[in-house]
Amino acid sequence: MSVVTFSDVELAIAELIRIKKPLTLANIRQQLGDRGSMTTLSKYLQQWKSSKFMEGIPSQTVPEPAPDPIMSAVQTVWHQMVGHGQEQLSKAQEEFSIKESEWLAERESLLARLDECNKALETLNATHHQLQQQYQALSQQEQKLQVNFSNLQVSLEKEQEFHKKTLVTAQEEKLFLEEHYQNRYDEVLKAYQKAQQQTISEVDNLKALMEQQRHEHVLMYDKLQQEYRQLQALHQQQQKQFELEHESRKHAEQVLSCLSMLTQQQNELTQLAQQTHLILKNPKTWIYPQHLAVDFYKNQRFVY
Repeated sequence: MSVVTFSDVELAIAELIRIKKPLTLANIRQQLGDRGSMTTLSKYLQQWKSSKFMEGIPSQTVPEPAPDPIMSAVQTVWHQMVGHGQEQLSKAQEEFSIKESEWLAERESLLARLDECNKALETLNATHHQLQQQYQALSQQEQKLQVNFSNLQVSLEKEQEFHKKTLVTAQEEKLFLEEHYQNRYDEVLKAYQKAQQQTISEVDNLKALMEQQRHEHVLMYDKLQQEYRQLQALHQQQQKQFELEHESRKHAEQVLSCLSMLTQQQNELTQLAQQTHLILKNPKTWIYPQHLAVDFYKNQRFVY
């Protein structure tokens, strides 16, 4: 992948302006064919904005100083005011560039954090789905155990009926059948008790596991809600920062307007000084009655 240069970024910005798309880092990177890092693109974007911002500042021209000491003092004060205004404008532009870079970096970090939270939420949903499937499987096993227990009860009842029938047929077989029944009953009872204990233990373990997982899900849900509220607060803070950025741009435009007005007033003062100097050098152009002008001229009362 080739290295992205300032010229490439400048061409991409020109294309985005032509198609009337917003000048965001994502759009610039897409226009470059998904090339360049966000840090490099942000630096070049700030450089481009600075160059376009400086193009709107009118060039300052310093005219030849007038011989009049009052005009010299006025021009000196004027140059000091213009220099101070340009210095403040440069400082404001640098601070604005630094803040804009910090805001863009913070915005990218927040977007990455939001993606991580979404991925974590998807993972939790998948885990919850798996636990539900396990719970359903255990429920089916419990139903099977209950069916087996019912079958054992039916079998026990059948054996009891058979024992009753054998007691009627022969007294000699009574002891044998009673002994056989008792043994069989003990085995079935032990098997039933064992199966019942296993079922109760599995149910208790399943309930404990479900309770633990439910508690973990509640904690995780509370944590995600807290992080979501923090993201909302950061988003509101970012909106306020964007509003501050808009106000800074307005102040910069006002400073440029003031500089333009000051330049125009300087030109007007220069023209007025030149006209005054020419009038003072040529007394004949003064507006006086003709005889007064001749008398003043003869008596050499003019101060050059």
